[in-house]
Amino acid sequence: MTTAAAELDGTAFGLAFAYFLAGAVALLGIVARLGGGERWRGLLGDVYPGYDASVLGSLAGGVRAFLHGLAGGYAIAWLYNRFRR
Repeated sequence: MTTAAAELDGTAFGLAFAYFLAGAVALLGIVARLGGGERWRGLLGDVYPGYDASVLGSLAGGVRAFLHGLAGGYAIAWLYNRFRR
């Protein structure tokens, strides 16, 4: 007996991915503020303009990461649903 793979809900997957990515970026901002993760801070500063080890910079990076995660997660779910057909 075979079971059909379920279709992914693009909005739900996008939101889950967005919250995960935004949380990870904000957490790395906190770690950088405590003196660690300097290489990651530099990399994320290149990807997310305004991102730095400050509270405001971590928030700015988190918001941008949320938007990127939402779009990326939705695109992954859309592609998955297209390829599984």
